[in-house]
Amino acid sequence: MKHNKIPNFNSSVLETFLKNLREYLPLNKSYNPQISNEKQKKVLDRLRMNSDNRVFSFVIDGISEKLIHPVGISKYLGYSEDTFSIADFLGLTHPQHSIEHWITGVSIWNLLDKHKKFATFDDIQFVHQLALKHVDGSFLFCTCNAFIFQISDCGKAISYGYQFSILKNWEGEHFSSSIADKLKIREDILELLKNEKIKNFIESKIFLDSHMPVLRQLAYLEEKTSKSVADNLELTQNTIKSHNKELLKRAKDVFHKDFKNSLNLAEYLRNQSLI
Repeated sequence: MKHNKIPNFNSSVLETFLKNLREYLPLNKSYNPQISNEKQKKVLDRLRMNSDNRVFSFVIDGISEKLIHPVGISKYLGYSEDTFSIADFLGLTHPQHSIEHWITGVSIWNLLDKHKKFATFDDIQFVHQLALKHVDGSFLFCTCNAFIFQISDCGKAISYGYQFSILKNWEGEHFSSSIADKLKIREDILELLKNEKIKNFIESKIFLDSHMPVLRQLAYLEEKTSKSVADNLELTQNTIKSHNKELLKRAKDVFHKDFKNSLNLAEYLRNQSLI
């Protein structure tokens, strides 16, 4: 099979991704792994067995910043498993999903750093649905189950396993995320993750500080009119209209999609747990 070049990925976003990883796992510290090779082998064997059912998988090692143990990448996506990397994986994410994917990943690191009791081996599943690019240029809509693959003696997750189930060809579905253990959805952790995502989205400066109050008003205010937003924020309606115009322009640049109006954008961000 011919393996085409991985699509280009925004290098500045990759640098930010790795910067956040290094903040979670500083290289000047030592991390002694606690999970035995035997336990990890059982998980890898399970992932290999599942690869016959439109499922592919890999492990990301946070210390070496390498993608290891790839299974099914060539079979289901068409890319070479010999050279497949973290940057390659990020480059396959559909542009409409890449920001949410990145912010969710960083938020999970922050969550696990603050609440180490959730860092358990092959237990809690961080579930995403996102679109990934096949070598033929089409996008596949997949469910990703991410889980902790290795834990250090200081309680930090230092590697993660990723298992992707191909659902269908992507038809414009939104990115989504959830958290579950082997028995149920973990609403307690999900609420903590939501708070982390909002915090990281604000800190990302995707929208100006002056834009965020407008978005929150549109997302949560009962009366969603320019006049009510202007009155609540003590601004003129012309200022609100100016903000709305800039919001839509920025949103198109970031999310690679057109929103009908600022209200539509605010509702989208609220549903994605970003505001």
